[in-house]
Amino acid sequence: MSNINGLLNDTDRGVGAVPGILSAMFRKILIERNVGPAAWDRLMSRYMDDPTLEARGDTRKRSSLRSNMNASLNDNDMTIRTFLRGLAFLRPEKMCFSVSLAFGDDHPLIRLAGTTHSSEVVVPSDLTGESGSRVLAKWYKNIEDPLGITEDERQLLAEAYCHDPRNGVSKDAEKRASTKGNVLKYFRSRTLSWINYHRCLMFLRPKIVSFEVYLTWRLTYVETRHRLQYKTHLKHKKAVT
Repeated sequence: MSNINGLLNDTDRGVGAVPGILSAMFRKILIERNVGPAAWDRLMSRYMDDPTLEARGDTRKRSSLRSNMNASLNDNDMTIRTFLRGLAFLRPEKMCFSVSLAFGDDHPLIRLAGTTHSSEVVVPSDLTGESGSRVLAKWYKNIEDPLGITEDERQLLAEAYCHDPRNGVSKDAEKRASTKGNVLKYFRSRTLSWINYHRCLMFLRPKIVSFEVYLTWRLTYVETRHRLQYKTHLKHKKAVT
């Protein structure tokens, strides 16, 4: 959508047109919460009235805050930071993010074959001082650590990823070795972009990946759950519910 009002007036909030998983999830929440232009304006007023922003009575600052927030939350491919800001903007009492990996019977690590593993984290409403990339790295470790992946198994998974023709890795030995090195670097990284977080999940070679967001609003005692599930080798741009 070219502007936020166009998105909010659209029946499906432009869900079908966005390439990003996080943007699609955020817009599904807008649909379920029935957030249209009027509700959005109320949320925006509350946001701008936050005393930490020091924008009360400052027309120019409020206009800038509104413009920047509208632009970021209208993004078709949100970063994790923008997504979490968007969730906080909706003012839920509690936010949780969950990822579940279902491994196929043909998994290269026999002990993981046919199993399912999940991880859920409570998302703080205030992420001041912590980058989204560090948050994602922690979330990844939350699901990888319980799997007990050894260094030898990392090497095996990286090798399997590079030799799987569906991943489009070059057959050139030098380029393949470079890709494998990058794979292992992502595994060990203390910071991850959303794209690299997603890649790390793919390197674990699940058949099915499910993302869920749980939001609870205190005043209405309503909890909503939003889930995206897709097969490993479908591009995440084609994620389906």
